[in-house]
Amino acid sequence: MILLVVGIKYLTEYASTIENLYWLIGTYIIVCIIFYQLNQKFKNKTFDFIVQVILLPFSLLIGFVTVAIPILSTQIYLFAYLGLSFSIPMVLYRIDESQLITGLKEETWIYLIITSGVIIATLLHKQITFLTFKLIPFLARKSEKMKRFKLVELCEYIVSKNNIKLVIYSIFFIVLIIFNFLGLQQSSYYENPNIDKAILQSFVTFIAFERILTNLKLTEFRPSELLKTLKLSIFNETEIITDKKTTGKNV
Repeated sequence: MILLVVGIKYLTEYASTIENLYWLIGTYIIVCIIFYQLNQKFKNKTFDFIVQVILLPFSLLIGFVTVAIPILSTQIYLFAYLGLSFSIPMVLYRIDESQLITGLKEETWIYLIITSGVIIATLLHKQITFLTFKLIPFLARKSEKMKRFKLVELCEYIVSKNNIKLVIYSIFFIVLIIFNFLGLQQSSYYENPNIDKAILQSFVTFIAFERILTNLKLTEFRPSELLKTLKLSIFNETEIITDKKTTGKNV
């Protein structure tokens, strides 16, 4: 995506330096129309070849758009998904920053924002996916063009739960390499070394959270079953005590 954006920016800057650009584009379109009509009228192989050569920039543009639309759409969708995941802790941070409610340090808030953001991204996957889909207009519209590009299916695949986890782990992996390398060099990425530590600790917390979820799936632990067993145990103990009291009175 970075290469695509850089390429678009370069082409835009280059086009702005061309004199009489609009006149050139208009002339080119007129020439294309004339040769296209001649080719349709005479059905000549020579004209057909000439038209294909003249229309080559259009063909390249169509090919570029065909590739760019799915790539840009999936990247926008992914960034929107992660943005929504981190929006709740960011809003809480802004409120605390303006109202001075908790008095937490900056590095503490960084730890809380990153940790809660990645947990929300994985734990509330269905809800975040639904909101992201509704917030992006070109995905919400079920037009023929969207169906042709299969953008909805492509975006849903990109932000699947496993892919989101892969993105999170990949980012943390790169950050770990950079921060550990700088740490071994007695340096830090940020001016405040505690910020580096806060980011690393958020990764440790996320791993612990993932292990808890994995172990819960492997075990047969169910809170409802535990409450049910406790309820039966309490009522059973109460009945035993009641029976003993009744028996004592009868004696």
